[in-house]
Amino acid sequence: MIDAVIAHIEDPTMVDVSGSILGIGDIANVTVPAIESLGMSVTKSGRTTGLTNSGVVVINPTVNVSCESECAGSPVSTATFTNQIVIDNKGSKFLAGGDSGSLVVENVNKAPRAIGLLYAGSSSYAIEGFSVRLVETGKTVAL
Repeated sequence: MIDAVIAHIEDPTMVDVSGSILGIGDIANVTVPAIESLGMSVTKSGRTTGLTNSGVVVINPTVNVSCESECAGSPVSTATFTNQIVIDNKGSKFLAGGDSGSLVVENVNKAPRAIGLLYAGSSSYAIEGFSVRLVETGKTVAL
């Protein structure tokens, strides 16, 4: 199972197509190796919670994620993902519904490196995968 999206921009005057992330800016064209991310301060810009910061608490776990038949529906199956990254999400302060797909980057002032994409979570933890490929406006970043 994979969580992915391809988007086509109909009207480029309505969005910033530079690849800059709202509240974060331009990201580096290299990524953070998973082994280096443990304990790292991270940030993301999400649709629901906006710009938030937290920290990586576990790397490389196997996680089980309940899958729903429709948005906010009843769980119908469980998907197992290996080699993921777990971020502290106490009180849903880092991730809430609608933030999935946000790019998590290291919390630095200039050109942060990407760590992974958020795709699941609870009120305690946010889960991201780092075995993905991000392509943006002529720049490819392999995660």
